[in-house]
Amino acid sequence: LQRAGVGHGTAVLSLLSSAYGVLEPQERQDRRIVWDLGRDMLCGCVFERGGLRDYAGHPAGDADETEVSDRVVSASNEWANKYGSIEEIVLTGDLAERQVLTHRIGESLSIKTRIASPSGQSDLDQPRRAAAAGLLRIATLMPRERVSRTQQEMVSGLRRRAEALINEYF
Repeated sequence: LQRAGVGHGTAVLSLLSSAYGVLEPQERQDRRIVWDLGRDMLCGCVFERGGLRDYAGHPAGDADETEVSDRVVSASNEWANKYGSIEEIVLTGDLAERQVLTHRIGESLSIKTRIASPSGQSDLDQPRRAAAAGLLRIATLMPRERVSRTQQEMVSGLRRRAEALINEYF
């Protein structure tokens, strides 16, 4: 960062930035499941009160649409059973632009499901641009909002889980 001329940086989990990219401020308070369906990774979380409550990551790799759908539906149902009331399931990322896949996911769940694109950024108005739009939103909030201890612990736990996942597959 110093060589790039940036005074300091703040690490932001990609899924957190995706959630901030597609959820309006009032939507960030209610319990939602957010999925960033990337070509390489399927990342999902239970999001409420402005932060992550639970997280799951699955390699997408060569998975077909049925396998992707099954993973998303299975994890979403587990979270719904674990946490109770879920306002909605939000799909974003590269694979959220595949209508057959998102329709299959929506039809398999009893919870309202929607495809989400960032709002307020005309050049970032596609589901695959959610993380970039979210980073812009988070950057504007950073001076005013402090990261809670719970969020710091969640990020540390996610880092450990991600390292274990990477070590297991690579």
